[in-house]
This record gives sequence, C-alpha cells and structure tokens, in this order.
Amino acid sequence: MEGEKAVADVEQKQNDKLDLFKCIAIYSTIFAHAPLPGAVGQLLAALAKFSVVVFFLSSGYFSWEKNSRTLGRRSLRMGKLLLETSVMLLLFGCVLAVKGGQTVSAYLLSRMNPLFLKEIVLYQVLPFPYAWPMWYLTAQFMVYVIWWSITYISERLGKRLPYNVLGAAALGLLLLHLSLGEWRAMTGQTPLNNMYLRNTWLDGLPFFTLGVWMREHREGLQTKGNVPWLWCGVAVSVLLAVWEHSRVGVVDVFVGTTSVAFLLVWLSLCSPQIPSPWLRRTACWCGKNLTFYIYVIHVPLYGVMKEWAGQVPVFAWAMGRPWLMPFLITFLSTLAAWAIYFRPWRKRRQR
Repeated sequence: MEGEKAVADVEQKQNDKLDLFKCIAIYSTIFAHAPLPGAVGQLLAALAKFSVVVFFLSSGYFSWEKNSRTLGRRSLRMGKLLLETSVMLLLFGCVLAVKGGQTVSAYLLSRMNPLFLKEIVLYQVLPFPYAWPMWYLTAQFMVYVIWWSITYISERLGKRLPYNVLGAAALGLLLLHLSLGEWRAMTGQTPLNNMYLRNTWLDGLPFFTLGVWMREHREGLQTKGNVPWLWCGVAVSVLLAVWEHSRVGVVDVFVGTTSVAFLLVWLSLCSPQIPSPWLRRTACWCGKNLTFYIYVIHVPLYGVMKEWAGQVPVFAWAMGRPWLMPFLITFLSTLAAWAIYFRPWRKRRQR
C-alpha cells in the first residue's frame, strides 16, 4: 500500500501486473467489507480473502536484502500512517460519541484503558469504531519492526539472513493458522476466534516472510513459471476456494485464496508488463498509488452512511439498496483517495 509504495525500488515501478493485481485486491476488499446481499455476496467476500495476502507478499518481496536503515525508514513511515489513521478514527469515534449523547471527554477516557494496549500488541485490534480492517496496518507496522530487528541483528553479527530457514518457519506458522481455523471448521470443530488468527503472528509475518522467500528464489520461479499453467492454477484455486466456502462459510485464510495470491505474485514475476496503455494509466496506476487511501477510507465511509442514514435521505436511500452499496463505496472511496493523492500541499512539498 502507501507505505510500501513510498519506499519501493525501481523494480516495483516496472511491475505493471503486480500493480494491476493490487488494484483488483483493493476493490475485492470493499466487496468483502460491504458485501452484496445473499449467497453471491458471501461467496465474493470469501474469494476476496486473497487480497491481504497479496499486500503482505508484495511488501515482503520488496524488503528482500534491504538494510536495517531502509527497513527502519519503512517502519517509521508505516508507523506514521498508522498514527494518522488512528487519529482519524479517534475523531470519528468522538463524533459518534456526541451523537449518542456521550461527552467527548468521557469517550476519550474510555479509550485510555490499558487493556487496549494488549489488544493492539497481541491481536492488532484498534479500539475505535469501524476500525476492524485496520488490523492490517498495525500488523504491517509490527512486521516491519520485526524484520528491521532481525536484519539489524544479522548485520551486527556479519551474517546474511537465512531466507530458507525463515521461509520454512513462516510455512509452519501458516499451517498452524490453517489447522486452528479452516481445518477445525472442516472437521466439525469450532475454529479458533478470528482475532487470535488474523494478526501479525499467524497471518502478516508468515506471508511477508514468504514474499521475501519468493524474491530470494525469483530466478528459479521465473524459470519454472509457465504463464498459461499458472493461470490454470489460479482457476483451479478459485474453484477450490468456492468448495471450501461451501463447506465452512467464510474464514480468514482459505487454502484456495492463499494459492490464488501466491500464483498471482508468481505471474507478476514471470510476466510483469501490461501491454494495454489504458490499463497502465487506470487500474495499474490505482494499484500503485491509491490502495492505501482506499483501504483506510472505505469502511469509515460506510460507517458515516450507516450512522446518519436516519438524518440524510440519500444515505437512507443507499442503505436500502444493499446491491448498490459496494459499487457506491467503491466509487466514493476512489474519488476521495484521488482527491487526497492530488492534494495541493503534496505538490508543493514535492517541488
């Protein structure tokens, strides 16, 4: 997202296909958080689980062989974005508190519960309204800090990071996630609470590390990758995810959607260019520049429409048409993201 875009190297700028997949991923996320009604909406929400995996994989891919100074800058950048997002959500919470008859001071005091720190550190749950998707930002920040730490230690020891060992450990954590989530659901047991699975430790860090591993073995993956067969693999993985959804509903990590994400990143390594100038100027540009803003905006935007539906007739009209909501949120969040990206003070700072 924005954090990785701001620090990406020249190689990333040339990978149009990865930017296209990130664009598809961010809009899939909207259809997961503001789903279409009925079974179709639930199915699309399940298939959208590939999206966050793509973001973590790409972040890890572009962190390969980066020194501790670069990773430190990335950590600070992501921390700044997380802080700005948290302040925005805190202000939104203050507005909702006043709307509900609570004072701002009472609401702010309620957010100072020290137990919230445990929730943030262990599970990356921010104690603000409509903040459930922001676990990704918190997890990404913590992953960067962890990767900076082990890189700093390896530099001090004069060693190179053992990418194969780290990749094997990441695969083990991912298998643990699947066994405690989807596997338990498949076998008729109660899956572990999603909060204990969808976090830095069993989600963000494993996928980030496997993205680093893919960069370590890029040449081999490019040599072995056959584009038509990879697309066939994507199709089979989608069908697998559909079957998994029919068995267990929606869980955080499906084998099928995880395979889709890995295969899409692999495809972007084997065939990075997009021949269509129109796609490069639209979808690829969006995937490269707007994903962070769309991610941060879309759920609070949905929250505004939901909370003020009783006072704003247009919001009530939109909320009464759930088949329209994901498309409307897509349009409005993209428009807002575009306006933020082209904000006047950003241009002055660049000059």
